[in-house]
Amino acid sequence: MKKIISIIFSFEDVERIADYAIKLARDLNRELEFFHAAESKNSSWDPTVTKYNSLSNVSQGKESLLVKERERVLQKVLHVKKVSLDYDYTVGYTVVSGSLSEVVKMLAERDDVEMVLVPHSSQNRMDVVVAELIDYLDLPVFTFRPDMEYHKIKTIVYASDYRKQDVKVLKKIARLAKKLMASVTVFHALKSDEFEAELQKNGLQELVNEKIDLNNISVEQEKAQSSAKGIRRFTQKSYADLVVLLKSNKNFLQEIFGKSTTKEILHDIDTPVLIYQQ
Repeated sequence: MKKIISIIFSFEDVERIADYAIKLARDLNRELEFFHAAESKNSSWDPTVTKYNSLSNVSQGKESLLVKERERVLQKVLHVKKVSLDYDYTVGYTVVSGSLSEVVKMLAERDDVEMVLVPHSSQNRMDVVVAELIDYLDLPVFTFRPDMEYHKIKTIVYASDYRKQDVKVLKKIARLAKKLMASVTVFHALKSDEFEAELQKNGLQELVNEKIDLNNISVEQEKAQSSAKGIRRFTQKSYADLVVLLKSNKNFLQEIFGKSTTKEILHDIDTPVLIYQQ
């Protein structure tokens, strides 16, 4: 069975990240493993940041002490969460000394990973982390704000730019939706010629009905000034629990994750985002 990997980038959010990841893994009936890079040389660390911490002083030169302390904290947090959330699987964890790139390299060599979870926030480097993971890993990346409360995923919106890969990724989304007992809607932010877009919409709807083994996947489109604004508005209107994007269209993805739209999509709506690779 393949695992879900959850990355703990900002250690002060360890409890909230663990809570979210375990609840998602429980709903997906998947094993879960956590990774954390203790970047002692590049970031300050407050040993009193969590109630589980007892180390009184960690200097930048003592990476091994930092790793051991965070392993201890993580072990205790995960034990408490696993028991309280009634999660049946063993929860693994790995803490390495150095930058997050070490974790990414380790993940790239694994063949037992189904999905990577990573938090994002405009308050620090987490947005850069998400972008690096999307670029480097050939794996689905699920990103959420650390302050998000986990909600069962019942409504999924797939943001389409009407590309040939849509059917392939929708088959993956359909498998995910079946596990979660969720509905799926395909949404296109209409900016091109309306007649051409209507033909594309109808064509995709026919392919979805023919190729995808999931009932009632509808294809919707609305006019929007930008893809980001259109997705944000439709997500809110449809009360979506998850937005799915496809990496294959780089320009489309850059528009969504660009500086001008990151806040719109990732920070102003309480909706996690799942990015599938091409």
